[in-house]
Parts: sequence; C-alpha cells; structure tokens
Amino acid sequence: MKLLAVCTGNTCRSPMLKVLLRAELARIKRLDVTVDSAGTGAWDGEPASALAIATMAGLGLDLSDHRSQSVAGLDLSAYDHIHAMSAAHVAALRSLGVPARQLSVVDAEHGGVPDPFGGDAADYAACARVLASAARLIVAELPSEDRPMSDATCFDQAKALIDAAHANDPERAPDGLPAELVYADRVEAEVRRLVPQPQPILLLAARCQHLERWVIPRNAFPIDKPGYLAWRKAVHARQGERAEELLLIAGYDPASATRMRRWVAKLDPRSTEGQALEDAACLVFLTHEIAGFAAEHPDYTAEKFVDIIRKTWRKMSPSARSLALAIPFAEPLASLVQQATRPTGATDPAPPADGGR
Repeated sequence: MKLLAVCTGNTCRSPMLKVLLRAELARIKRLDVTVDSAGTGAWDGEPASALAIATMAGLGLDLSDHRSQSVAGLDLSAYDHIHAMSAAHVAALRSLGVPARQLSVVDAEHGGVPDPFGGDAADYAACARVLASAARLIVAELPSEDRPMSDATCFDQAKALIDAAHANDPERAPDGLPAELVYADRVEAEVRRLVPQPQPILLLAARCQHLERWVIPRNAFPIDKPGYLAWRKAVHARQGERAEELLLIAGYDPASATRMRRWVAKLDPRSTEGQALEDAACLVFLTHEIAGFAAEHPDYTAEKFVDIIRKTWRKMSPSARSLALAIPFAEPLASLVQQATRPTGATDPAPPADGGR
C-alpha cells in the first residue's frame, strides 16, 4: 500500500506528516505501507523548512534529508490514498485527474491543516500536534491488505467533510453556529424520528439538504417566480454534485455516491428515501422556521399563510403529518395550521419546505 501526503510547497506540512506516518507505521510494524510527500506548487529539490526540521527533531524524527517534489512529476495513480492538507489541494489534485475516492483532507472536521510557513516555532509546534494526531488516526484506520475501508470509517469521514463545508456558511444562527450546520442537525434528527434504523447514507443525505447553498445567491436570478424556480433547480443540482464529490472523497463507492446525489438533488422525490427527506424538511420548516418566515413577511395575509402551510402539508406523508400535529404552535400560527390542515381539494404546486431560503 502506498500513501502520499500533499501540501503546497512540500517543505512544511506534507513532509512532517510523512515522517510522522512512517514513525507510526514502524511502531506497529506495518511494513507493507510506504509513505511519500509532494506539493501542488512545489519546486523540486528544496529542503524542508528549518523550523519543520527543528520541530520534527524535537519529536525524535529526522527531516534533514527531505527534498521537495511536485505532484506534477508523479504517477498519482500509483498511490492507494492521498492525504491533502486542504480542500484546495484536493481540487488541484482532482484537476490532475485523481479520482475523488483516492483523496481525503487531513483534519477535515476543522477545515484542514493551516500552513505554518512564515510563522514561528509555536505555529510549527501547533501544526505538528494536529499532524501527529492525524497520523495516528490514519494508521489506525488503514485497511489490512485483504480488508477494504469500513463503512463506519467512510461515514465518519463523509460527515466530517460535509460539516466542514457547512462551517463556511457566512450566515450564523442566534447561538453563533453556522446556519447550515444547525439546519443539517435538525434535518438529520427528523429523519431519525421518521425512519427506523435509517441507512447511514440517508443520514448523510439529510445533512446535505442545504449543502453550500450560499454559493448560489437568490439574487443571482430574477426576483420573480420563474427566476425562483430556476434558482432552486440550480441549487439542487449543485448540492447533489457536491454531496457526491464529498462521498467519493470519503471512500464511498461510486454507486452509493450517485444515489446520494440523486436524493440531495431531489431527482427521486417519490422514492422512500426522497419522501423521508421531504418529510424531514417540512417538519424542520414547521417546527423551527415558520415563525421566522412569518416575521420576514408581515405583508402576507392570513390566507397567504394558510395556503403556504396547506401546500407544505400536501407534500408530507401520513407519519410526518402525525408528528407535525404534535408541534406546539403559538397563536396565531396554531389557528392557521388548524385551518390549513383540514381536508382540502386544492392541487397547487408546492413551494419548498424551507420557504425558499
């Protein structure tokens, strides 16, 4: 098995991870695994930075003979897995034709490993602590020669990547957390209530319902109904593609990643999984968002809100409706919900459960 650590200049982070991985592999006598390092923007033949050498020497590891190399000069297909320091490095490697399933971001749950280059000894020591922890985890999760990566490992890696993406949401919830991360937690919680023993991939799909939605702002499209529908279609397509990409990076097989993309892009709304995700989104809207939505639209009449709730209700399964009826709505919403959920023959097309956020 061959591993590759990748950063930018191949003089700080990736060579440090290389020697840390080699030390951990030697400790447990994994002689079947080799480790190398390279940089996406490296010059060939440069030594490791002086502080990187000193930091590793403090851990009893030798970086003095390291010489940098560019990923462009390597046969990247020869490596079983490539550990990149950031999503930007993953993107650079993808542009060179490396499959997403071959890549992962080190310390993905915190957005990758910050570059200590240009910093002081404390910056290098902090980087080394992150890399040392990552090295132990990488080695602990290595499959043996006859065992593929476990489903649990793939799930944990995918969740970390998804939540790292959510962490970049510029909008914040009242508690200071990224709004998309809060939304992901709520949708996943509703799926768990709706589906006994849900598939792990369905829980990941729940967490991707608003994946990087801020990348395509609503005002990029005309502020009318056709513009809204075009925006919504673009958002769904992109979040499906992004979810598929993250699952492949986490090690999921292409078939599973494609299923995920279809669910997140809302291409299979009538499937069992598609309905569960729609139910969860509706419940989150009714439980957590409708009051705020009403406050944002003081010009809406009671009849308008009844219509919105009625359209949301029609999209929900009987089990989701039962859960919705137990929500303790305050007045005047309680009366509006009661009015909207009475049997009706209306057949208007429904807006999204989240009110178009």
